[in-house]
Amino acid sequence: MPRLTKRSQHFLDQYVRSFAELRSATDLAEEAIRSVFNDSRFDFYLITARTKQPDSLRRKLRERRYPKPDDQLTDGIGIRIITYYRNDVDRVVELLRAQFEIDEKNSEDKRLSLGLRSFGYRSVHLIARLKAPRTKLSEYRGLIGKWFEIQIRSILEHSWAEIEHEVVYKAGIKYPEETLRRFAAIAGTLEVLEGAFAELASERAKLVDAYRNVYANTGQDDKEFDVARLLGFLEAVRPQGKSWRDAANSGQPFPARIETSCISALKLAGLTTAASLRSLMATKRFKSAVKSFAAASGLAPAQVSHLALVTIAIAIREPELLKKDFPEISSDPAIDRLLPRRLQTF
Repeated sequence: MPRLTKRSQHFLDQYVRSFAELRSATDLAEEAIRSVFNDSRFDFYLITARTKQPDSLRRKLRERRYPKPDDQLTDGIGIRIITYYRNDVDRVVELLRAQFEIDEKNSEDKRLSLGLRSFGYRSVHLIARLKAPRTKLSEYRGLIGKWFEIQIRSILEHSWAEIEHEVVYKAGIKYPEETLRRFAAIAGTLEVLEGAFAELASERAKLVDAYRNVYANTGQDDKEFDVARLLGFLEAVRPQGKSWRDAANSGQPFPARIETSCISALKLAGLTTAASLRSLMATKRFKSAVKSFAAASGLAPAQVSHLALVTIAIAIREPELLKKDFPEISSDPAIDRLLPRRLQTF
């Protein structure tokens, strides 16, 4: 193992002296990333952050022999964003590019470096830093001007990368070509699995389409709701309102998995089937509540979102249930005004 150059040693010494400050900046970088996803309601699997340890940096400086480590070492602060599916990676990248300043020269899409017949490490690495308006916020003062690396990949890509990194990269062993080909073959298998899981995820959309067609003809009204049936029913009876799929396609999805909370709340409110919900929606009280909500939201009644319709139904049938047990559904001020006065200050 070669010795560090004087320049690398100087860089490492400075790094050690500022390590505590860098750890604080790492926390701020993670907070900034999470705020982006909180605002977008994007459903990711995991976000983690780490500050590169001095020992790890020392090894990297020895191996890579950077001539200008001050400029070339950009991963002192590292953030990983793990998505459920590989198709989500590009959506995350697009979101981050809109929110942060990106160093395009040092950023890399490692998926593009693989040939058509090659399998291996798949990840997007963005070198980023804050831009306005976050640079004007006092809470981010310790991160201003600092670059950090963001790695984005799917769960399966992450699993392979972690194992390969531990067994091959960090082991210090020169494996024979046959062993390395086996690792590449495993990566190829994971790509096949990625495609299969993506196809399974699309089954939800197919079920919603099927139930929408059924409910448009008032069929199966006695079947108990699950998420797909509820979404299909609402698309059939309120086609002009913003559906779950409309919200997702517009880039402003409803809160992640709130549809499961809706199913639970509807069940406790005795609205378990299309027949029961259809009956309630035909009442004067429901129609009046929808008009009131629409007026407060600047919408036509027919444009009220499907999430709001479910919330209104529960507010009419079981207002205490909505306010106490499902606050994530009743957070809209326009909904709060529909609740009895004694619950508005709960």
